[in-house]
Amino acid sequence: MEQMSLLNGVWLILMLIGIASAVSLISKKLNFPYTIGLVIVGLIIGFVAGKIPFLGEAQLSEGIIFYLILPVLIFEAALNIDSKTLFKNAVPIFSLAVFAVLISAFITGGLLGIVIPQLDTFAAPTFRECFGAMLLFGALIATTDPVAVIVLFKEAGAPKRLTTIVDGESMSNDATAIVLFGIVLLHTNPAVQTAEGINFMMAVWDFFKELIGGATVGAIIGILGAYICKLDKDGREYQIVLSIIMAYLSSITALKLGFSGIAAPLAAGIVLSLKAEEVIKRKNREQVETFWEFFAFLANSFVFLLMGITQAIIISKNPINLHTVIALVAAIVVLLISRYISVISCNIPYNFFVRLRKKAELIISHKYSLILTWGGLRGAVPTALVLAIPQDYPLRDLVVQMTLACVLFSLLVQGTTIKKLMKKLGVKPEEDEIDESVCVKKEYSFPSKGLTNLIIPNIVKHCEGEGFFIREKVSEEQQSYLMKMRKHTFLFKAANENVQIVAEPQDIGYASTVMYETIIELNQSLGSMADVMKPDKISQIISSDDSESSGETKFNFMKYLAADSVIVPLKNTGKQEVIRELVEILKKTEKISDSQEVFDVVLEREKSMSTGLGDGVAFPHARTDTVENITAAIGVTHAGIDFEAIDKKPVYIVVLILSPQKDSTPHLQFLSEMSKVLSKANVREKIINTQTPEELYRILEERDW
Repeated sequence: MEQMSLLNGVWLILMLIGIASAVSLISKKLNFPYTIGLVIVGLIIGFVAGKIPFLGEAQLSEGIIFYLILPVLIFEAALNIDSKTLFKNAVPIFSLAVFAVLISAFITGGLLGIVIPQLDTFAAPTFRECFGAMLLFGALIATTDPVAVIVLFKEAGAPKRLTTIVDGESMSNDATAIVLFGIVLLHTNPAVQTAEGINFMMAVWDFFKELIGGATVGAIIGILGAYICKLDKDGREYQIVLSIIMAYLSSITALKLGFSGIAAPLAAGIVLSLKAEEVIKRKNREQVETFWEFFAFLANSFVFLLMGITQAIIISKNPINLHTVIALVAAIVVLLISRYISVISCNIPYNFFVRLRKKAELIISHKYSLILTWGGLRGAVPTALVLAIPQDYPLRDLVVQMTLACVLFSLLVQGTTIKKLMKKLGVKPEEDEIDESVCVKKEYSFPSKGLTNLIIPNIVKHCEGEGFFIREKVSEEQQSYLMKMRKHTFLFKAANENVQIVAEPQDIGYASTVMYETIIELNQSLGSMADVMKPDKISQIISSDDSESSGETKFNFMKYLAADSVIVPLKNTGKQEVIRELVEILKKTEKISDSQEVFDVVLEREKSMSTGLGDGVAFPHARTDTVENITAAIGVTHAGIDFEAIDKKPVYIVVLILSPQKDSTPHLQFLSEMSKVLSKANVREKIINTQTPEELYRILEERDW
């Protein structure tokens, strides 16, 4: 029997994953919000669940949402949120997450506490109990749902600042609403009420204790987790497993201590996000974040499907009459009114102080307030809270029906019309979503407009392959492409023969490398790089200094190239063997500690593309934490080797470059200057004809070119 139950569970999971995948595909084809599509399909399944094996058992519960789903979604959102924009908007986010929830809850409870007793059908034993039930409804429905809101605003292409405010509020206000719900339930449930009634000061203390306590627990676990991650910065699987432990451990520990199980994973995720640069290698960070995106996709898929199924089953068990319809409509209208008032109540004083400080760019416009009101979707959290209400609680059935009505209205009506509202209000995604005032700009000129038109689509294709979100704006005068992936954001602009890269200082090297690699990859369609751009032109792309020099090298690459890391002639004639030979000489001179790790990293880099630039030159290079600064080795062969060069010709000069993960700029400068040097035919000939390492090193050192 146990085996059959387990088998049914496996079938149920597989069935839900299959349905979610199909909905994802169809939603993308129809340009329809994926999460809302899941709810609709879930509703359909719920109404016919009795006729489909196993699906009748697929329902949400308080435990599934709070212990399994929310830690994943909150931690993933905190891990990937733009912390810089988050802290910049901390004040409006905090006020919306705390004060807006409180204001909305009490307005909703107060207004419905007046309206509902007028409907005789719902008369509670006492007016106080009716008011208490409506206040409880106000508390559980006041939270905007991170599951629904975050995904929807990203799909709608909302401006970066608006999206960050919505993200931050929806992640934080869950903790506020859950704590408030617990306090109101404790003080309004006749089964547990004491003769003393509500102790207001104690309720306020409990509220802040749970929030601050949960955030503290999460921050501590985040700091400890980051420290443990640092013990093995290259352990990708180890770091993924550790991040899962952090998400669930922070939530469970906080709950065990009587604190908020939502504030804890939120704080843990933000701390790990801030520490990630220090404790996780760049290549591993991308994979950790990719794993969490996949994990969140599964969690989102399950929660929205199950929410639709659960709501359909509850609706089928609770008949609706005219009085119920009036109550449900009243609940929806009151909720929208209270949401608008709460948003305005927080934004008006904030805008007043912003104007006093003469920071007009920080003002939250009335258009944003309207979008925050209409975009305040309800979802999994209210559903979980309403299921946690005791069966004997006064007017429980009505509270359940009102909650489901508001959730479905917000998802099916507000969720499907938010894009139209944004368009009507003229709120469009920022053209760049990047603050150009703090960015580095690099401009390049190509031989022809045709070449520019060839390079730009390949850059877009390259970024798509790496998982970047791309926003395109093309006019007759200019092509503009915003590339965004997690914390990396940069902009490519192309007009005629010119291309401009706009990026923050920490991303300019990344963006330049994307262009450099794209030009190299063009060999697949153009045959020979020599027909398109010589190495000296390529070097201009990756150089961090665009000004012309008077024949002097601005970047002294010789300080990174020692005499004992030069080989003439190379002993091997195969690509991998030559790379191994250069790596081993660096190991022998104690410039690296782990030759196998370096060899693997360089080889992995070579799998994506060959770094043979043509004209007999190759630049295998990689970034690794095994070096603290640029480390290079150069080898010359007189026989020539097959390095898969872009001009399909033998390579005679191989320069191996290793650079630290933390800083790409010196590496790019080194590569740029070496490219300039080796692009000169007379210099290449002189170097290839050298007979000893000492002779080659002397040529480079004297710079007699």
